[in-house]
Amino acid sequence: MTNPSPKRQKVKAGPSSIKDDPVYTSAPQSTTPTTTTTKTTSLRTPFLDAFWKLASDDPSVRSDAAITLIEHCFPTSSSSPSTMGDDDDDDNDSSSNDAAITKDREYALKRLMKGLCSGRGSARQGFASALQSFITASLPTNTYTSSSLHTALISHTLSTTQNSSSKGTEERDALFGTLFGLLAIARSSIFTCSPNLDSAPIDLYVKTALQLYGVKSWMRESALNAVLTILASSPAEVRSALTGTTIQSFVTEKESANTLHAEVLALGVQTKTLPVSSSTLERYTPALVATSSCYPRLHLVWPVLLRAIGPDGSLLRELYEGVVEKHMVRSTHEKKSVPLLLVKYFFDEGLIGEECIPTVLSQPIVLLLLHASTSSSSLPHILQPLGLSSLSSITQFASLNRRLPRVLLSVAAALLAADAKFDGRVPAGSPRVVGGLLAGLTGKYRGEYLDLLEGGVLGTSEEIA
Repeated sequence: MTNPSPKRQKVKAGPSSIKDDPVYTSAPQSTTPTTTTTKTTSLRTPFLDAFWKLASDDPSVRSDAAITLIEHCFPTSSSSPSTMGDDDDDDNDSSSNDAAITKDREYALKRLMKGLCSGRGSARQGFASALQSFITASLPTNTYTSSSLHTALISHTLSTTQNSSSKGTEERDALFGTLFGLLAIARSSIFTCSPNLDSAPIDLYVKTALQLYGVKSWMRESALNAVLTILASSPAEVRSALTGTTIQSFVTEKESANTLHAEVLALGVQTKTLPVSSSTLERYTPALVATSSCYPRLHLVWPVLLRAIGPDGSLLRELYEGVVEKHMVRSTHEKKSVPLLLVKYFFDEGLIGEECIPTVLSQPIVLLLLHASTSSSSLPHILQPLGLSSLSSITQFASLNRRLPRVLLSVAAALLAADAKFDGRVPAGSPRVVGGLLAGLTGKYRGEYLDLLEGGVLGTSEEIA
């Protein structure tokens, strides 16, 4: 479908799919004063056309469209049109301009929130980003409050699902529109910049996200991730108040009803309403094992749980032995993906250290990594892309952390302990992982590597012989 002409009369004559799109509603009549006809006519068309371009699949086009909206609705003194004349005429023109801009702001806010529910192109990304910037630009003037924005968001998104005729894709678009709107408002900094803000307005956003959690199962993780984002964007005292009331009651209800899904576990661990200890890990095991359904990505709960465990090597080992190695390493391909995703996560985030290397790169996991990266038949292993990506993460970590020779040597030792010919097993054309880890080792570390070969690899060879 080609983009419509910027002239409004031609747009209205377009296909029905365009007219029915919630992004594309009728624009207000001329809101610009007639005293600056020549200049404002050239400004009005880009402003109206910007809403269409926010749905473009090209990020640069969406960015330019958002800039156009922000500059039009929140002009600076240097960009505002000026006229020459008497003081009375200037005052009249200024009042007329202010009224026009206020009207355009209200129209733009309405269009941005309606656009969140559009499934056309990249509309949700474009309208959510523009809405976030729009609210941020309004903060110096206190144009909107978090309560008024919540009311407007619900009226344009979630309230549409209450219509019995709203089914299928329409309901899905409305739910995602609400989700994107909550995140856009939370990330705009309005929660921390608004004067005299208490917990009540932010509690509305939290409860709306929790409401999304219970609507559809595929919305659970995204909804509770939105809750965490809202809490992280709130002042510390508000966050503490909500954790002790709304969050605590929600987590307690799910736990008592034996519906402690991984998403609820992530929320409880992050807000410290659920403890993480040796005695609780067994209770969390079913929820953690079920996260394999998120393949090919890592579920939200794992980064949250690993941050909560921190440098406690013994607790991390219990987690791996009781959940990862026991239920995932020797299971379905879907479950096998979780240990590989965890390897990639540790190295991509730079969290790997000497104390956790024997756990994250235990012999069963390294053998799984090697088996997934290679193939004994003409058909590649179904997990080969993930395996090769994990190996690439290890190689990249090595190239960025040459000042950690002890860690690099420990990683190489873990790989070689599982297979003395590790690099030889890796498919041709793939980077040599052990070689990359050991490249640049000098002095005593090179000597330790030789000792490793003599005591480990050569010793294994003698046992085989």
